[in-house]
Amino acid sequence: MPKILDYNGDKYWINGDNQMVLERYVSADDKSRDKLVGELIKRAKRLNKLIIGEKEAMSHAIADYLNKVAAAKGEEWSGGTTLYNFSADQAVVIKMARRIVFSEKLNLAKQKIDECIREWSTGATDELKSLVTRAFEMDKQGKYDTKQILGLRQMKFDHPLWLEAMELIVDSIIVQGTKTYFYFQEANEEGALESIVLDYAKL
Repeated sequence: MPKILDYNGDKYWINGDNQMVLERYVSADDKSRDKLVGELIKRAKRLNKLIIGEKEAMSHAIADYLNKVAAAKGEEWSGGTTLYNFSADQAVVIKMARRIVFSEKLNLAKQKIDECIREWSTGATDELKSLVTRAFEMDKQGKYDTKQILGLRQMKFDHPLWLEAMELIVDSIIVQGTKTYFYFQEANEEGALESIVLDYAKL
């Protein structure tokens, strides 16, 4: 739906630069494209609402089942799992992922690592510098790549500065919460479980 303004008896279309363009100067192609995009966006928004509603309904159904299973044993459900149907040719995979951010101590860890690299010989320094640089790069939202940062802890060095840096990384971890992911699978003709694709871009 175009942004249209009535002004002094004339209709103006508002373009991307927020400029007023008299309707008679808007080409037929522009009008046709605008109509198509508007209709497609409406359909996409309806689909978005449908998916959100289905996700909420399925989340509640899964949580109710798992809580009942745990309660029957006097426990509370926690963590992920995989639910299979009786013939094991359908499955619902539940995965839990922690949302991790880092405190200001991460900057101190970076300083320790930089000191450590400066003290080492130049043999493996270039490669290590590259790894550290990539790990501490921020994305467009100003966030670190959690996997890259935590991956540094897999590198086993005995240098005291490195060990201090790794402790600082651990101390800098802040868990913001846990996100739950659902994956739905069904057996193909060969009997192997395949994911039911719900990502619109991958269909």
